[in-house]
Amino acid sequence: MKAGSKEEFIAEHYWGYSKYSNSTTFEYGVKHPSWLVHNVKNYTIECDFEKLYGKQFSFLQDNKPDSVFMAKGSPISILHKKNLK
Repeated sequence: MKAGSKEEFIAEHYWGYSKYSNSTTFEYGVKHPSWLVHNVKNYTIECDFEKLYGKQFSFLQDNKPDSVFMAKGSPISILHKKNLK
């Protein structure tokens, strides 16, 4: 993955967050090797952005993405799980 690229910004995250309940969110470290990225020649986005994310994201329905890529993932390790409440 090219340093400073959009792909690196999107795919290279080493912290994750998950909502467990209305009152509990977990933060955790993620460890994995850098992923191999491939260019995508053709794609289709089938998503109702408003239904999935709310009215404020409906504008995405007709927008063209800045980049589209596929990353070959790998096994990961979850580290340092912490309750954020």
